[in-house]
Amino acid sequence: MLAKYLIYRFHMRIRHVIRKIPWSQVRDQLYGAGFSSLGTLLDEGTCNAISGWYDNDNLFRSRIEMARYRFGKGEYKYFAYPLPGIVAELREALYRQRGKHYDGGELVLVEQRPRAQNTPHVIVPQRGEAIAITTRHRPVKGGRGFYRANVRHGVSALHTGSRHTLAKAC
Repeated sequence: MLAKYLIYRFHMRIRHVIRKIPWSQVRDQLYGAGFSSLGTLLDEGTCNAISGWYDNDNLFRSRIEMARYRFGKGEYKYFAYPLPGIVAELREALYRQRGKHYDGGELVLVEQRPRAQNTPHVIVPQRGEAIAITTRHRPVKGGRGFYRANVRHGVSALHTGSRHTLAKAC
């Protein structure tokens, strides 16, 4: 009964938070810089609960060793279906709308522009914060109209602590 109540509270809180996201500003920032912070969506307790799942291999369908694909060091895992309740609820809520625990591990976006130096963006998300990013291209206004700028993403080296990321590619 307590679990259902906690899920209901999370459900109501997350929908309220997502309704307050300024989506037109998010869109403009995505077009303008290739990323946008959606603000803090998850509280400390929820972050701790999700981080605690990482060692439970029954919750995941696959594991990616990042060095194998030259993505850097570390690993990431894909949740198995059915998704854990909080993850499914967060995904559903986002789709309907369209104290530091580590050092390092920043989100890094690199924009490649023709005949110009690459432009890096280093983003340090706060605990529980959601970041929307473009994963391949974004439109950039040039001298002769718009062109596609390549955008690559990754995570910088983790120096201390541990970092868990919940991601969804569209």
